[in-house]
Amino acid sequence: MRSIVCVSWSAPCLLFLAGCGPKIHHFDVSPMRVCAGDSVAIAHRVRGTPSLVVTRRGTVEADTTTYTLQAAKGSKRTWAQKDVVTLPSTTPIALSFDTRLSATRDSIVAGEPLGPPRWNDDVVIGTIRTNFDRPVQLRRGDRSTVIPSGPTAFRDWNGLPIAGDWDLRAAFLPGESAGSAEQAPPAHLDLSIEVCR
Repeated sequence: MRSIVCVSWSAPCLLFLAGCGPKIHHFDVSPMRVCAGDSVAIAHRVRGTPSLVVTRRGTVEADTTTYTLQAAKGSKRTWAQKDVVTLPSTTPIALSFDTRLSATRDSIVAGEPLGPPRWNDDVVIGTIRTNFDRPVQLRRGDRSTVIPSGPTAFRDWNGLPIAGDWDLRAAFLPGESAGSAEQAPPAHLDLSIEVCR
């Protein structure tokens, strides 16, 4: 145990003393979205004595488990929280991808990688539902398909992990143009995906 002796009550000495209190240097819970029965990994690094409190609150759509890490040293305490959502089987998840113009400026593209810490490989795709007003080419990793316009329930990717690179592409409809205030292409392409087994 290290002792500190202050010769005067100067600000630097007070700051140095304050630095001896508890501190959470690192706290991570992953993944942040899991299916029922999956486990999570918890990692932390603290100064002080750590303790973990787990609280769970459920809804019709999903359960949320809050992990609260507390670090204590003497009479001082500090804490941090992480939430993990547990999805029941066939829960519909809404994904909205912001669109941008293609390099040729005659179509729209959208997409992003989905993965840790939010999604892991245990969360798998069930049915993909769409209501596009145009045909959309959907790519996920090395798989590709064209989804027609209108309400569609697409089951060909059942069992694939939701984690991965998602890419959506669609041509302009007649009359649409880049920069048009009245006939602009959509700003989002939305999917509703049932996940978990």
